[in-house]
Amino acid sequence: MKTEHVTSIFARQRKTGLSEWTLSGTKTVLSAIIGFARSRRYIASNPLDGLSKIERPKQVTMREPR
Repeated sequence: MKTEHVTSIFARQRKTGLSEWTLSGTKTVLSAIIGFARSRRYIASNPLDGLSKIERPKQVTMREPR
């Protein structure tokens, strides 16, 4: 997996109108999978590290209605 693959995933999600909350969730799942692959030495580098700030999902928090 390369940084371009991750960029493509986020671009497709944005194009279909998914929220930043959803993109953030995708990043969390990818990060866990990539972390496991790195720990087992299946991959040499983390493709998420190659994302620019603008390509990364925005940090969002889900607020409960009051």
